[in-house]
Amino acid sequence: LILSPKPAFRVILSRGMDAGSPKTDSIKLQAVWDGLDNAAKARMEKYAELIFHYRDVARLTAMKTVDQVREVLVKESLALMPPLQAGSGDVADFGSGSGIPGIPLAIALPGTQFVLYERSARKAGFLLIAIGALGIGNVAVVQSDPLRMNPPLQHQRLVTRASVTPNRLSEIAAKMLIYGGEMLGFLSEAMAQRFGAELPTGLRLIELRGYTGVSRSGFVYRLKWEAAAK
Repeated sequence: LILSPKPAFRVILSRGMDAGSPKTDSIKLQAVWDGLDNAAKARMEKYAELIFHYRDVARLTAMKTVDQVREVLVKESLALMPPLQAGSGDVADFGSGSGIPGIPLAIALPGTQFVLYERSARKAGFLLIAIGALGIGNVAVVQSDPLRMNPPLQHQRLVTRASVTPNRLSEIAAKMLIYGGEMLGFLSEAMAQRFGAELPTGLRLIELRGYTGVSRSGFVYRLKWEAAAK
């Protein structure tokens, strides 16, 4: 995921955009962080330390400091929190890796159930360690490729950190979402400008918002899946 340092928050309304009045205002990550209670913040800090501690053993990240992990991985995950709060239902994290964005969102939204999908046994092991160490009760881990599961487990909402093409998003949604389910993720500014126009039939863009953090900025999207499951 490549994010420009200070993108201009422009949104091009296209055939893929909801015809109503979708939210396009910028999300301030510091404001989202400040809205968390002290217990959630303490878990976030501990989680950043866990990622850094296990970064080489589980091949989690190349970041060199705990501060980088906290600001770039943990806090940026919270950019999906406002869009998630606009919907309801369980949440799947596709290709969770080190637990980004699923674990920070699960900490911030303790009343929501999360399922983290990760193919790597090493990374899935880390996820179980982190969940136990943080005392999180609303998260399950599935060590599998969810696109190869037969029958697939389908969810009401899905989040992902991965930067993938609109056609790939459609493939993921077809396997993992119920009809009317939602998918949320991250975009660079360049991708955001053409994103809605490139969405295939079945995916409708209902929210596209910029976010600003301490050192980086980017965009988040919220899609609705409106095609029958395959």
